[in-house]
Order: sequence, then C-alpha cells, then structure tokens
Amino acid sequence: MNPLYLAPTTLMDALPLVLISAAQRAGYDGLGLRLHPSPGLPYHPVVGDARLIRDMKRALTQSALKVLDIYSFY
Repeated sequence: MNPLYLAPTTLMDALPLVLISAAQRAGYDGLGLRLHPSPGLPYHPVVGDARLIRDMKRALTQSALKVLDIYSFY
C-alpha cells in the first residue's frame, strides 16, 4: 500500500504542532511542513524559534511520522 502524506495547505490555519498531531491522529504516514510564508495563506513562523523547532522534532519522533517535503520558498 502507498504511504499517505498530509500537505500543510490542507489545514492552512493549523499551527505546526497541531498539524503534526492531526496527521498522527488521522493515521497519515507523514506530512509536509511549511517553513516560509506562502502567498495568500496564513503563516506561523518556525525558523528562528528554537523552542518550537525542538517541540516539532519531539512530536515527529514520538508520532513516527515522516517528513515528505518542506515548503520553503516560492
């Protein structure tokens, strides 16, 4: 069976940790992350926030989710 990944634009308003939790609870194999603003979409800064990055790494490790891609710039 093919793995299923959650795109970060699926839940545009979700904070990064909420997106990770939603992907895990919904049974996804992994997800994409958005680390840079996308035109016309809500954005929750990650880069430069050491605590958030640490919490995201911990949540990804605990959930065993894989990161498929990182939306970084357009």
